[in-house]
Amino acid sequence: MLTGRDRLATRALYAWLAATWLAAAILPIAGAGALHGFRSVLWLLAVLAAGATTPWRSVRAGASLFAPCAYVAWYWRDAKIPFGSSLVHLATAIARESKAVFHSGTLSDPLQTLLFVWLLTGAYWLVSFACRRTVLWLFYNAIACIGLIVLSSMAPVKSFQAAVVLVSILLFVLAVHRVGHKWNPRALARVVVTVTAILAVAGGLVCVLPHRTLAGARGVQGVRSTSQGGVVTGYTLNDAELGGSLGVDDQPVLTLVSPEPTYLRGQALATYTGHGWISAPLTDSQMQAEQLDQLIADNGFIGLPAQSFDETITLLSSVNTSDLLAGYEVTDVIRLPGLYDGRFALDTVQDNIQAPRLHTGQSYEVETSVPANPYPILARIREPFVALKGAIPADVLANDLQLPSALPKAVATLAQRTVQEAHATTEYGMVTSLISYLRTHEEYTTTDVPKPAVGQDYVAQFLFQTHRGYCDNFSSALAVMLRTLGVPTRWVTGFAVSSANQTGADTYLVTDADAHAWVEVYFPEYGWIPFDPTPTFHMPFGTRVSAKGAAPGGETGQPTPSSQGHPSTQPHTQRLGDTFPRSDGITRLDWDGFVLGVGVVLFLGSCAMGMRAMLRTRQLARLWETKPELALARMCGDILRGPALRLGKSATLRQLWPLAKASGMSEDAFQTWLNEAEAVLYGGSRLQDDAILRLREPLLRWQRMIDR
Repeated sequence: MLTGRDRLATRALYAWLAATWLAAAILPIAGAGALHGFRSVLWLLAVLAAGATTPWRSVRAGASLFAPCAYVAWYWRDAKIPFGSSLVHLATAIARESKAVFHSGTLSDPLQTLLFVWLLTGAYWLVSFACRRTVLWLFYNAIACIGLIVLSSMAPVKSFQAAVVLVSILLFVLAVHRVGHKWNPRALARVVVTVTAILAVAGGLVCVLPHRTLAGARGVQGVRSTSQGGVVTGYTLNDAELGGSLGVDDQPVLTLVSPEPTYLRGQALATYTGHGWISAPLTDSQMQAEQLDQLIADNGFIGLPAQSFDETITLLSSVNTSDLLAGYEVTDVIRLPGLYDGRFALDTVQDNIQAPRLHTGQSYEVETSVPANPYPILARIREPFVALKGAIPADVLANDLQLPSALPKAVATLAQRTVQEAHATTEYGMVTSLISYLRTHEEYTTTDVPKPAVGQDYVAQFLFQTHRGYCDNFSSALAVMLRTLGVPTRWVTGFAVSSANQTGADTYLVTDADAHAWVEVYFPEYGWIPFDPTPTFHMPFGTRVSAKGAAPGGETGQPTPSSQGHPSTQPHTQRLGDTFPRSDGITRLDWDGFVLGVGVVLFLGSCAMGMRAMLRTRQLARLWETKPELALARMCGDILRGPALRLGKSATLRQLWPLAKASGMSEDAFQTWLNEAEAVLYGGSRLQDDAILRLREPLLRWQRMIDR
């Protein structure tokens, strides 16, 4: 039998391996931008592992109950009031939000965070249970590997590194099963040497093998289907795969109350995959906590004359506001439903305001700072771009010049030739020359636009093959071509609102047909400036760019919607849920995707365990009726080699005495049972009906003790 020391070592090993395995499985989700505050999750897993190490069930249950509640209480505490009062306030908020879930279906923080950590706690105990059972452990690892494969096809994540960790832990656990948990130095050395060798080889492969910088999500479509099987215009948050023709949908989505029309900026994306655009991977430090009705630090246009005014947006239909829609540029969020204690988060890499997903009929209010025609000021810059490039911040260079390694070189060649032929050396000259080229050489249309072939670059297809497209094509082409010249850009989606949308005094009706995409370009002295390269579209505060790239100084251009309607933006894969707007470690979760994934794993794991136990019980019951000798042998073997004793294949029935003694069986009664069982298993005797009951009853009693 195992000694007490062996049992403690085995329990501790499984507890911490389960925590490490779950952390490795979650890491790619954090890398995809769906989970922020990964380090705080590690603390939670560490507490659970420490509790699981102890042999006392009360401690394990206490850790499972206390750790999630403590996690939420600590990270959602209000530092301005005593901790006790903060707990009361937090409990009241959770009760109120629980009621709101049943009435309106709205899930928000801190209830959302509490549910997440409870699910994570449940996942930990399922993994801890599975790693003690070989078949179930292999099943969990298969599910995890499938999840990593799917995730790596949708976002730029370190799934290969995570897979190395998962496979290493998988093999380590299987090796522990093999040596039978007897921690003698020789067995332990074999396990350590084997796993170390695997890690060394796998780690070398991680360092040596080429990595894809990005992975576009193939086959993801979020726009709505028409009756003819096409797609129609509309705003959603997934631009991982672009292309194809569009129909027009004039369904109203929101109203804008504003002194003047402004483009409504939804989300900016910094990563081009060759198939579309996705969010740049974000860390905790890049999510900045902001407070309702307070000025947003470092937001607004730099060194440009601007006017400020309030805007009120009311939703008329379902539109995802997880990245808040608002005019250029938001300096203060005055009113926003669904926040906890008036807090929200700002993505400082792409300047996206993370907000709760609002529902039809809800409204919010922001203060915007709109520049008064910045283009003439940019046109007066005489220094060549190469002389100003050194003033671009390092984080902008790191995130907003990214290009896929498979981008055809012809794109960069075309961009370089275009600016040279226009004799453009300034940054503004480079931007306007490329806009002029696109509007002159490419056709704006929403019909007969083919999707790129598998492996074909989206921008290259537009520039060199089809020469036809809509705002997604024009804006993507401008952003990518400028990046090949060293000019930082971001790709932006939202709604193009103009005077044509006006329905009353300071009131504008926005429809799905107004969904649009454009580009933001970084200027070292002025920050991010929006440009719209799509023909017939112009920023409301901008000037019309002529076919030769000139920028008339005095005119304020307005977007002029074409008769074909505004092109659409396609949905974005990485921001589908509410936000946890806290920068000091609280989790920010893509709730829909993550909870669905965790729920599927929990459900499949529970089903697998339940089905396995049920089938085994039924099979054993049939064996007692048809082949009682085989049933006796199997049940004895299960107990001897099970998680309670783990005695290995060489164990004998005499080693069941500690269990028999613990169950209250006398030594004489056990000896009688042992003699009869050995006569059947080793002597070849046949079991009679009365003997079946005598041998089976103690085994069932011992099995129930083990299960408890």
